[in-house]
Amino acid sequence: MLLSPRLRGATVCRHPLDSKMLGISSSRGRDIRPRRAARCSVAFLRCALIATVLAAAACGDDAGPDDGSVRLDGSTDADADVDGGVPAPDIPWLAASVPPVSLSPCRAGWREVTAGDVTECDPYPAGGPAECASGEAHFPGEPGCRPIGDACPSGDYATTVPSDGTTVYVNASAAAGGDGSIASPYAGLSEVPWVSLATGTTVALARGTYPGAVALKAGIQLVGTCVAETTLSGATGSVAAAVTVTSTGEPATVRNVRITDATHRGALVDRGRSLSLEGVLVERTWGQAILAATPGTSLTLRDTVVRDTQSDGSTSGRAVDVELGAHLDAQRLIIARNPRFAVYVGGAGTEARLADVAVVDTLPSTADDTLGWGLSALEGAHVDARGVFLARNRDVAVVAEGPGSEMILEDVVVQDTEPRASDGTFGGAILVHRGARLEATRLVAARNYAGILVSDDGTSVSLADAVIRDLLSTTGPTSGRAIEVAEGANLDASRVILARSRNVAVLIDKAGSTATLTDVAVHDTQPSSDARFGRGIEAEGGGQITASRVLVSGSRDVGLLGLGLGTRITVSNVVVRDTEARESDLLFGYGVELASGAQLLGDHLSIDTTRLTGLYVLADASAEISQFKLSNVQRSGCGDCPDDPHGHGVIAVNGTVRLTDFEVSDVDTCGLFIVSEPGLPGTTSVDVSSGVVERSMIGACVQVDGYDIDRLSDDVMYRDNEQNLDSTMLSVFAPAEAL
Repeated sequence: MLLSPRLRGATVCRHPLDSKMLGISSSRGRDIRPRRAARCSVAFLRCALIATVLAAAACGDDAGPDDGSVRLDGSTDADADVDGGVPAPDIPWLAASVPPVSLSPCRAGWREVTAGDVTECDPYPAGGPAECASGEAHFPGEPGCRPIGDACPSGDYATTVPSDGTTVYVNASAAAGGDGSIASPYAGLSEVPWVSLATGTTVALARGTYPGAVALKAGIQLVGTCVAETTLSGATGSVAAAVTVTSTGEPATVRNVRITDATHRGALVDRGRSLSLEGVLVERTWGQAILAATPGTSLTLRDTVVRDTQSDGSTSGRAVDVELGAHLDAQRLIIARNPRFAVYVGGAGTEARLADVAVVDTLPSTADDTLGWGLSALEGAHVDARGVFLARNRDVAVVAEGPGSEMILEDVVVQDTEPRASDGTFGGAILVHRGARLEATRLVAARNYAGILVSDDGTSVSLADAVIRDLLSTTGPTSGRAIEVAEGANLDASRVILARSRNVAVLIDKAGSTATLTDVAVHDTQPSSDARFGRGIEAEGGGQITASRVLVSGSRDVGLLGLGLGTRITVSNVVVRDTEARESDLLFGYGVELASGAQLLGDHLSIDTTRLTGLYVLADASAEISQFKLSNVQRSGCGDCPDDPHGHGVIAVNGTVRLTDFEVSDVDTCGLFIVSEPGLPGTTSVDVSSGVVERSMIGACVQVDGYDIDRLSDDVMYRDNEQNLDSTMLSVFAPAEAL
């Protein structure tokens, strides 16, 4: 018997105990005999003999529907202890199909949005961020545009400039040679005696454009009139940045200015010094817009916008670069249209704290069209990001990479990430790999080309109160997957909704890779761009899944799948329902499949409304389940197929099945289908006890010569089936292929 990609129909064979043709008609009034008796000559079908049992069970033309509940050994309902009822899995939220994901109350200033299954939070109004005038910005969590920093005053200087005699004045329209007083201001930055300024001095800039570099001592404050009307344009020649800090101590501060079109960095702080930018716009600077580096260095950003950084395509092209042990504290920050890296945090001991931040429209490298990352923690860095909005970044929006790297996310929205420009692949919301760790709470990832990819030994992700939805698909290998855990990584996910993924919603791949899923719903997984797959949850290659209170609904191809030696799925209170055939050929539609040595263990598993088969165990795979309920297995959705595939409840083909306290009901053809195939590894072993097989065409189809039916009759009742036992040779289905 060969495995076929579709069930070929019930072959009309001569019964060993009857010279008549054994025809089979469905209880729904359909004749499922083949159209031509010549199909008996098909080489992969053969008739098996279960002699005395079949005679006792009266399987043949003379056999009709059984009127009472019987066991396969002929005993009646009174002889069994079965109560006929298996409790549904204990999932408190099952009726609503929505786990208790808590994304609200929303962060201050964020609005509640009904985007699907739960109330989500959005940092912007319904129309998105507003288009703002020069010197203004629409920060996340705020109703609209406002000035970056202080509003422009009617006078020459900011209203917040101190008037206690500690202020030095600079006015680009003044005559050269002033003394720095308000009556006789300096005419430019080069006239200011930066080195001799006392700590606590404020340098006030009037409206105008100021060429040159600013080297601030610790504790010095540079204050412009307002961002719209005060510009630092940088220096000509070789300088490190438009703004630098020259000594340690109290932070140097820059407020109410625009740093624009400099041919070097906008701001640099290093060597243990401190810089605060408050109400500053940094745009069209070169290389790194803002750089903080080395241990003990501190950078503070408030009400700041960084955009349109220029790059030569090599290592340059970072909007905010924090590395080598420096610290960043950013609040109310917008980073837009920068190449390669928007926020780069790298190196052991480097830390960044971000709140109320928008990272949008990051561009690929001009050299090779790679990158375009939004927020990254690399090489042992630590990032704590709360209230962050990431949209339309490239390749990956959020990256944690390398041993010791850690990313903490709370109240984060990641949407519309674009694929890598160089090859059109990926486009993921989050990548965690090479030993990094990520912890995400109250996360929404929407309309990305991939959700969360977790890879490599030592890598771990903790995910709670999250929604990953509406994924898009390209031709890339990970495209459309909500969660993928590979190469020995680990995932712990609780209170999560995965809706409208592509290809497969959850994939756990390779030995050492593990996932613990608690209160997780997987809804409506769709095919990939080539119309294939659409699976709910899959473990393969030795991956392991522990699932508790999990719902998988509306998948295509297979709802829950385990493939490969060492692969193990442990379930408790899990429901797989409404699995449909795959889109490409309208075949498959299996509820649960285990193949090639995979194992499934657990309790309270319910499979409802599938195509072709509910539980399929083959090729040395095994399933051991208590409190198991399977119902409503339908034929293939392929209405114009040359043959007419059936629907079977539990199929074992050279696999091991152990069911205790179970119900199998409303199956199109065989409730239990037991097959031995010499061409496959493993042996067929099926033992069921304390259960019911009912309202199926055939209770048990046994195609293993001499199989001991006592193994199918331990307090098991067969009732309301057209036949309780049959050995008619039926073909079996192809296993699902590995991704």
